[in-house]
Amino acid sequence: QMSMCANQVYCGHLYKFPDATLDQSCRCRRCNDPGFEGTAFGDGKLMNPAAGAPFEAMSWGTFRTWADHMDTCAPWVMPTDDVALQNLLAYARHRGYKVRIS
Repeated sequence: QMSMCANQVYCGHLYKFPDATLDQSCRCRRCNDPGFEGTAFGDGKLMNPAAGAPFEAMSWGTFRTWADHMDTCAPWVMPTDDVALQNLLAYARHRGYKVRIS
């Protein structure tokens, strides 16, 4: 089918200049890889804290540099206050996740 990403499991449309067609804006990342089960990359509570996470935070998607030339599957979460930060860090410690402060 025209203008669809060939690998729908790992790819999606994300326009970046100078993409001229939908095919050119197909970007692939393996963030949905089943191998990430049980890791921070696959933790739905980090990607959508409003859906029952034991901390209050806003999800900012996944980490990328300010120049947008490097991105990762690492969830980027912004706690709402100091108590939420403490709860988020306790959650990460309990799960064995590494926390990188940015």
